[in-house]
Amino acid sequence: MKVFLTIIMMFIVIMGMMEAYAEEFTYNEKVEYAVESQKVIAHMIAIYDNFGKDGVYKELSNMHFDHILKQNLKVMEKYYSEQIDYQDELNHTLFTIQNSGFDEKAAFIEHAKKLFPLLNTGTDLITNDLNDDKFFRLVVMTLLLESVKTEYIESQEAAGIESLLKKQHADTMAIRAHMYFENTNEIPTEMKYVVEQKFQKIFQLMNNHEVKIEHYELLNEIVSKIYDHVEKNEQNESSKEFDEPEILNLELEITNLELDEPENIGPKIMLRTDHKNGNEIVSFEGTGFPRDIRVDIKYVTNLDKEIQHVKVRSLDNGTFYLPIEMNPEEKTYFLNAEYLETVTVFTISNNA
Repeated sequence: MKVFLTIIMMFIVIMGMMEAYAEEFTYNEKVEYAVESQKVIAHMIAIYDNFGKDGVYKELSNMHFDHILKQNLKVMEKYYSEQIDYQDELNHTLFTIQNSGFDEKAAFIEHAKKLFPLLNTGTDLITNDLNDDKFFRLVVMTLLLESVKTEYIESQEAAGIESLLKKQHADTMAIRAHMYFENTNEIPTEMKYVVEQKFQKIFQLMNNHEVKIEHYELLNEIVSKIYDHVEKNEQNESSKEFDEPEILNLELEITNLELDEPENIGPKIMLRTDHKNGNEIVSFEGTGFPRDIRVDIKYVTNLDKEIQHVKVRSLDNGTFYLPIEMNPEEKTYFLNAEYLETVTVFTISNNA
């Protein structure tokens, strides 16, 4: 009995340590961990789907697991580097799966049953203070879908087994994004029905070995709807300086100005501050970019900080909205945006 109580007490202490450790991470880092853990599960689902298939599918399974160990796990390790017990348990579980191989489906399922809850536990521990953040799941979902689009693009650029590997991972990441979608209550019923139909069309397309333009169109439509929903809600909760007609008039004046001065037409990134639940949220708002392209952004908020690197994909209308980890009172001294083969340098400051 004493031994049992000792074990329980040790577990409580470890949980408390991890909870305190989690508070050291920024919002973006916590989102990154949640996304990365879902990518691991997506690889595991792809391995499961390969069972019973002939040809290269065993090799594909090994490649999926190798990707987990050499890429996803490397990203995740920094989050629990001080939590030796959790790290040992996760590594032991992965080591067991690796040694068992991918020949026996029943054995794989038994090991996966241990890995999935372990990954979810790690995510809960690191993101526990975001459980009440109504947009957190939507952010994770949209970032997963952005990764789906990237993997589809890379699958078309790759050849042979590498192409199939990326296609499989994109498909299973879409499945995980759908899981997040199903478990959120922050979307109106009518909108949820529309998005669900688009997900079902994506699932139907998964039977094709090649990626079609419809894949991207459906993904863009889902991401666009989620972005619009989040932005609309943030605006509704913010304390605006202008009412809606004044904002429309301002937009009209800007449009006329751009028509009168052609040199101002082109990609722009603006720094905006919104108010949400009493907090100020800083974000980059991009306009005038090519449709559906990845924009790599690097920025420095003050001279004492390291360069921050984030990625976002533009919507069909050439816009994007990207919340960033930054104090609203700070200034952005430098911002560099790369897209396609273009490098554009912006120098913008907050509250300037």
